[in-house]
Amino acid sequence: MFRSQICRLALVVAFLVPASSSRAEVLIYNLSFNNIPSSVNYSFVEYGYLVVDPVAGTFSSMMVLTDPDTFLLYSTSSLLSGTYTTLLSEANGNEYAVLASTSASGSAADTISFQVVGELRAGVRVGGGNSVDAARNLNGVFAAFGAQSTTASGNSTTSNGTTSNGTTSNGTTTSNGTTSNGTTTFTYGFAGQSRVRASLNFDLTRSANGDGLNSSSALDIIAAELVNQGVNPAASPTPTPTAAQ
Repeated sequence: MFRSQICRLALVVAFLVPASSSRAEVLIYNLSFNNIPSSVNYSFVEYGYLVVDPVAGTFSSMMVLTDPDTFLLYSTSSLLSGTYTTLLSEANGNEYAVLASTSASGSAADTISFQVVGELRAGVRVGGGNSVDAARNLNGVFAAFGAQSTTASGNSTTSNGTTSNGTTSNGTTTSNGTTSNGTTTFTYGFAGQSRVRASLNFDLTRSANGDGLNSSSALDIIAAELVNQGVNPAASPTPTPTAAQ
């Protein structure tokens, strides 16, 4: 697992109090994963980063996974995104931040679920002259499931001819079905869960806000840094828990 300016990912959600600046404020979290035993083909999640937009109530991510065939690390921004919200605790009156996502990949059988919760702390300095109420740490669970599949492919041709004369009908049907170049593709399934921790990355958050970056620009900076660390941005591993957003 690579470590550098962008520390290991840990999910953290945050709430932004009204600010006088018109620039977008973002919160960047490091994500770390502790895999729960009794999983199948579930070793691809390494670490990641969350970029939270408290005003829009959304978060996006840049995840680093392992290709199970080559064991090379690769990054993806399409794996995890979702909503940010705040909740008032009935028990103690404190306010909490929640990041949550449930998405499907291709079919209803391939799913990714994610949820982390953390208590808000007042007056967290995030750069660009701004202070916000933010969760410094959030904890929760990440789960992924994809069904095993076998796909056969080939070419078939069918022709049908019919003739009809007055009150007498003579139907002739010719059917020629041919299959050639048949191939079978096997895809391994996967199933597993991880305990997740999201930790606010103060350096990246202050730098992004000091430069007036929005969520998209912040992700671009993270992606570029990962490339510099040797993480492949274009690998297509199998199994792959890529979720449709």
